[in-house]
Amino acid sequence: MQSNGTSALDTFPRLLLHQAMRNGKKTAMREKAFGIWQSRDWSRVADEVRGFACGLAARGFQRGENLAIMGDIHARLYWAITAAHCLGGVAVPLPVEASEDELSSILNQTESRFIVVQDQEQVDKLLEMKGSCPRLETIIYANPRGMQHYTDSCLCAYENIRKEGCRFDAESADFFTGQVAQGQGTDTAVIFYAADTAGRSKGVMLSHDSLISAATRSIEELRLRPDEDVLAFLPMTMNASLLFFFAQPYVAGFCVNFPESYETVVTDMREIGPSFYFATPQVYKSLFNLITLRMEDAGALKRRLFRFFMGVAHRTGPALLDGRSVSLAQRFLYRTGQLLMFAPLKNILGLSRIRLALTGGNSASPEILGLYRALGINLKQFYGPPEGCSFIALQRDGQVRPSNVGVAVKEVQIRIAEAGEIAFRGPSVFQGYYRGEEAAPGRAGEWVKTGVMGRLDQQGELSVLGAMADQCRLADGTPVAPSVVECILKSFPFIKEAVAFGHEKPFVTAFITIDGEVVTHWADRHNIVYAGYADLTQQEAVYGLIKSCVEETNARLYDSGQNRLQVRRFLILPREIENGALNHDGDVCRDVIAQRYGDLIKLFYTFEEDRRIPEAHPGIIRSTQTLEFPTGVKIRDVQVVEKRMNLEGPL
Repeated sequence: MQSNGTSALDTFPRLLLHQAMRNGKKTAMREKAFGIWQSRDWSRVADEVRGFACGLAARGFQRGENLAIMGDIHARLYWAITAAHCLGGVAVPLPVEASEDELSSILNQTESRFIVVQDQEQVDKLLEMKGSCPRLETIIYANPRGMQHYTDSCLCAYENIRKEGCRFDAESADFFTGQVAQGQGTDTAVIFYAADTAGRSKGVMLSHDSLISAATRSIEELRLRPDEDVLAFLPMTMNASLLFFFAQPYVAGFCVNFPESYETVVTDMREIGPSFYFATPQVYKSLFNLITLRMEDAGALKRRLFRFFMGVAHRTGPALLDGRSVSLAQRFLYRTGQLLMFAPLKNILGLSRIRLALTGGNSASPEILGLYRALGINLKQFYGPPEGCSFIALQRDGQVRPSNVGVAVKEVQIRIAEAGEIAFRGPSVFQGYYRGEEAAPGRAGEWVKTGVMGRLDQQGELSVLGAMADQCRLADGTPVAPSVVECILKSFPFIKEAVAFGHEKPFVTAFITIDGEVVTHWADRHNIVYAGYADLTQQEAVYGLIKSCVEETNARLYDSGQNRLQVRRFLILPREIENGALNHDGDVCRDVIAQRYGDLIKLFYTFEEDRRIPEAHPGIIRSTQTLEFPTGVKIRDVQVVEKRMNLEGPL
């Protein structure tokens, strides 16, 4: 795609105006508010963006400035991105869950004078930290609910800015088109602050050319159509949100739907019926848990029918998706199961119309991937770091396996560099790190290291093993990829998060947090009395439940030839892992956990031989295989698998 000449569709403002001219009356977005879906066509979106862009200009926003944006899910936040582009500005999405120190650091580094936020919650946060951001002048809020009595002079409603812009535009008719004409594909479009699992953030600079190239190639690879419907419920600071909810719709012209809130996503999905769906593995697991809970509440006959037809589905569904031959009898049973069991279930979850589903980030477990494909949903994995505009590898039809994330997409090359690090090159390479010291590629032909460890097999299929910073070795030198252990543990519906340890230690251990909804349901069915979440986590029956999951994890690790990765000791944390210990993609920050619970990690490896522990920690109760703290937290031993009894030997 060309990067010069005003006729080239090489910037997002030009793409927007092109869609408005070509598909002006076609629905571009829907947003649900107060229980009602509101639709806007491409012409209306173009007018909204134009008005807000001119309003920013009237307030003094200059070409080359950075516009900070912070919020969860709101159409106006995405319009603000394009409005900044219209003026030659750069959008800087900020993570809502970030600490005040991190937010002020980013705002000061980017010298942002303007910020657009979603609602009162973000306004309150910014007003508290405004003293540490001396350059911040204007806070624009998209949702006016609860803002009636705020009098700070730096505050302004989004709608008021847009109205100012309409007046400015009427008085300066050529201003807007002149600003758009000055834009070039090589201009920086977004500074994306990506966080690793150590919690460190650095600004990844992405140009219009790179994002549009990634969108164009991904649309081609995924065979997306102009009539797709996608549900945008993940925050724009998540790795791939800008690609799937912003860049692709501008290029392909399909419709983006914004739910009312996170709590209403399943209901809103059912009403919209998206045809193209992107979510993290955690979201797919949550839907999997909903299916599990519904079946547990069903009658005995329905449960037996479900188990029978799921057996048929696991044998038949993936084969049909892959185009393999299936007998008429199996097809008949599969369609019967779809009619009686799966179609109503998919309708309840809003999955009925999905033609293609994607997941990225951490690898999805075989159970999750297998379930959706058994139901006839073409769920595939992809991989892409922010430096590659979130899309460098994709599973092809007929080659969907949980052990990998696919092969390199068109025009992209992938290799494994020294120490097993994934590196790539292609047309969607980022421009560099914003004011960073690291070497930046600068041009598409150079290799970019991702900071992620992986493997390439002979067919070119890529396996992702987790962040390089997370890789470790046991005391005997055995390499350990904690994400491999954690992925298996988190495949169980009862486990929400797992963090494995073992660097320079004799064996692997793990912190585990339970899925409160699933375990609560399980406890109620087994008549277990508990006072709340923390009390539930320390119930002996719950420890037994989680121990069985850990033992099954060890069996799977043994069967896959990863015997030394088996977990020998674990504990259940009495509270969920909070936002401060999660990065922008929702992944656990291992360094934060290690610092926060350092004493517990040490005890994992000392309570056998250190007889002074009860003296140093009054109230600790020691037994042969358990160490119990006054808070109720228990360190529990787990039996490892040394031999599998099978007539044909180990699997």
